[in-house]
Amino acid sequence: MSKSTTDQGLAGFNVSSQLTNIRAGGQLPLTSYDLLKNFTWIISIIKFLAHIFSLPLMAVLRRDFGMRYVDDVHILASFIIWQIAGMLSFGDGLLNQLASPLIGAVGWIFLPLAFYHRYRAKQAALRGENYSYHPGMPRLARLALPVMITVYRLLGSVLKRFRSTLPVVYTHPAEVLTIDVMQGGVRRFIEPFVVGVLGVMCLVFDVSTGFGMFLIWTAIMLHFDETITQRIQWEMFLDAVDAQVIGQEKQRVLSGESGGSRTGFSVASLADLKTNMKV
Repeated sequence: MSKSTTDQGLAGFNVSSQLTNIRAGGQLPLTSYDLLKNFTWIISIIKFLAHIFSLPLMAVLRRDFGMRYVDDVHILASFIIWQIAGMLSFGDGLLNQLASPLIGAVGWIFLPLAFYHRYRAKQAALRGENYSYHPGMPRLARLALPVMITVYRLLGSVLKRFRSTLPVVYTHPAEVLTIDVMQGGVRRFIEPFVVGVLGVMCLVFDVSTGFGMFLIWTAIMLHFDETITQRIQWEMFLDAVDAQVIGQEKQRVLSGESGGSRTGFSVASLADLKTNMKV
């Protein structure tokens, strides 16, 4: 199988067919190993809530979103949530202390910015230039890259001392620090950290208790949103790899070849046994 064929299988047919099976509610085994698939509706709710809470900050911290990542439903739901949080400042008691008009102001600033991102995402989609679920390119990536490379090199120096005892071929961590890995790390860890620090500063310098608490909450939602996104991407990738491996094993058995199965399927083992018995 050529590399181009493999890439097309990973990026196209296998992934789309697996997702079609998931949406149709059939053919994929819901076992104890597939926790994400067993609790898809719960994960979807958590993902939606995390997304709409953190989207206004994403609009500032990132660019070049996928069209589905900044769709109209998420934009309007996020605007409504931030406006409700801002209007709570006109209430009484604890809500009045924790809420802040700054939250609603950020919501109004976010609305035109979000539709600007929406317009750019649509234009990129029409040109076929961007993945529709792309979570956006972080603006902090350039600042974070030197720090991340330094950390990976330090980690590599530590692992290098145990190189002779490693059960696999040693690879320096800096060698696998691709652009996608870096951006994922920025979205998952550095962006929430920066937002959380801003929230703490609002509390320490008495800028606004409610706004500071809301920023800290939003930082947590930023982390959850990217964590769930990466887990879903891993599930999609593993489903694609499984489909590819199973296809290769099926082709091997049908062609009469013998050898150890990489699937662990008893069906493949029985087919292998029958082939050997015929010989």
